[in-house]
Amino acid sequence: MACQVSSTSDVHLSSIIKDNETEHECCICLYDNNLTIVFDCNHHVCLSCFKQYAITKLNSRQFKYDSNIGYSLGCPCGCPNTLLHELHIFRLMDKSNYERYKTFGAEEYVLYHHGVICPTPSCGCGLIFDENNLKILCPLPIGCGKTFCRSCKRLWQDDTIRTCSCQDDRQNDNQAFSFWNQLFGRQRESSLGTFKKCPRCSVNTEKDGGCNAISCTRCGMTWCWICELEFRTDFHCQKANELYHHLMSNYNKNVRPVRNNSDLVNVKIGLKLIQIADVEWQDFSFIWSPEEFDGVEYIQLPSELIWKPDLVLYNNADGDYQITTRSKVQVRYDGVVQWNPPMVYKSYCFIDIQYYPFDRQNCTLKFGTWSYHGSLVNLQFLTNNESSVLERGWDLEDYTPSIEWEILNLRAIRHEKLYACCVEVFLDLTFTCTVRRKPLFYIVNLIVPCVNISVLAVLVFLLPSDSKKKITLSISILVALLVFYLLLIELIPPTSLVIPLLGKYLLFTIVIVNLSIIITIITLNVHFRRHSTSHMSPLIRKLLLVYLPKILFMERPPIPPRYVYVKSNSSENIDNQSSTFPWKNDQRRHIARITADHIAYIAEQIENAQNEKEIAEEWRFIALVFDRLFLIIFVSVSVMGTFGSLFKSPPSDEFKTPIDPTCYLYYPPINNSRWMQKCGADYFRSLSKQQLLSNIQS
Repeated sequence: MACQVSSTSDVHLSSIIKDNETEHECCICLYDNNLTIVFDCNHHVCLSCFKQYAITKLNSRQFKYDSNIGYSLGCPCGCPNTLLHELHIFRLMDKSNYERYKTFGAEEYVLYHHGVICPTPSCGCGLIFDENNLKILCPLPIGCGKTFCRSCKRLWQDDTIRTCSCQDDRQNDNQAFSFWNQLFGRQRESSLGTFKKCPRCSVNTEKDGGCNAISCTRCGMTWCWICELEFRTDFHCQKANELYHHLMSNYNKNVRPVRNNSDLVNVKIGLKLIQIADVEWQDFSFIWSPEEFDGVEYIQLPSELIWKPDLVLYNNADGDYQITTRSKVQVRYDGVVQWNPPMVYKSYCFIDIQYYPFDRQNCTLKFGTWSYHGSLVNLQFLTNNESSVLERGWDLEDYTPSIEWEILNLRAIRHEKLYACCVEVFLDLTFTCTVRRKPLFYIVNLIVPCVNISVLAVLVFLLPSDSKKKITLSISILVALLVFYLLLIELIPPTSLVIPLLGKYLLFTIVIVNLSIIITIITLNVHFRRHSTSHMSPLIRKLLLVYLPKILFMERPPIPPRYVYVKSNSSENIDNQSSTFPWKNDQRRHIARITADHIAYIAEQIENAQNEKEIAEEWRFIALVFDRLFLIIFVSVSVMGTFGSLFKSPPSDEFKTPIDPTCYLYYPPINNSRWMQKCGADYFRSLSKQQLLSNIQS
């Protein structure tokens, strides 16, 4: 879509307002409205948000000027080169704001070309005159015909006078300020120190600290606050440019920077943890007198244009061995070159997970020159030129503490090694970082649940032997434990050298749970045994029913009394005379015999059933004895295994207090009383005797 009244560009007619068919979100309100304005960066803004966006920019006079377009707006996200080419899009604002926009464009155009706006009310005519002409006439018929001063914007009082009274007022003000300063002995603090005019468009610019490179919001010119000249992107002043050509005119970056071939180049190396590598050496070619170049003591040079030591990371694990980042170096007037290339190093570190998650790791970074031996380039520590071991070998000024690791030690060692390829000695600096894992996460999320599962596995023996859920509970515990074991495998580094401490405990718990399942099956088998299927020897019977229950403080349930059947012949005497009752016939005698046999059979069956019941009760009691016995055994083994696995003695420095990052600085603030009170003792303890004497003297 395009404006129906007029369009400023026929090329971009179809890229201003579009139907939001693909449902792009507005980059301001994040809604996918039907009609959106599409910028060249493909960001979408809905019409209502664009209206408020344009009014806000108009109120703060932040429209940008382009010689081919005019005053327009770019993408609200700050994307470069996204000015709207269709200026009539600003008709989306209401009529009054659109008139303000046109007035703003006319005023800014006049001011951009060093013109002035007529101060007469209801006139506002834009006038472009010579900058040296203070007397400005607003001509008729386009203007009001009034004459005013270009400087103070007041009406010209007398046409015969070429100067305005504001010049005298300004001179009087300067004299008053000068008298005030002389009276109180101090410089005036006025807006003249914080406000200056842009050298191109004369717009007032305020500076409250910060860089001296000022960018004008109206004309876009970048100029120097001190010299009020256009700011050059290569160097800040002409003297620095001259110094650059003076240093680089006869310089060869492929030649070692020494006066004599037998001289050494002392290269000092230091590391900032999670920040930058500090490399420093002296180049005699970069020596100058600051007085000859208006006090310039430092200069920034591209690192690819000067000689640099070919430092490599010997134990590099990824990427290039050599530092390849193109960053500038800082050169001091005495030839000291400081190079701080931002790098991310990845080195090979042997991972020892024997005490995981209570483990500590040692990681080393070994730096050295690849082609220069020790007689050509002398590698030294940044803060100590002579020592071969530094207890504070890293700088932690910019270190951000880790949520998983804490630092125990940061050492640096200087080695002199003789390789088989060469007869010269090669130097290297090895920086060692010892860190310890913070185990709280693993204790809460792994160890505590595993201990809980181990306790549940032991409590299985407290369930009744005839419970149908006993095996189900044991198998459920085993499945949960295997899930935790799979989770542990995902967390620990894969290695076949050693089993970690937590892995040993999990394996121990798995064995305990498996044994509890096996013993539970045996106990259930014992519980449901019968006399007809199993027999017990007298010795085993006495051991399991008499001695072992006494040891386990168990009592056998009491045996119910049996009924005693006694065979006897009875006779009854009547009047002290014996009387017999003879059977009348043989049939009755036969019935009596059968009845007696049946009674004897019933009595025998009752006795056998009672014996079976007693034997079943004995097997059930033996199952209870087994449960009590293995409960005690498993509790003892679980407690000893837990303490033996999780509380196994780690290395002695595992209980060492982690270092404070604020105390490990290359350049410690010795004059700071708080720092000295907190870190002074450890700092001076780590110094050598020579360093300690030099600090005491200073």
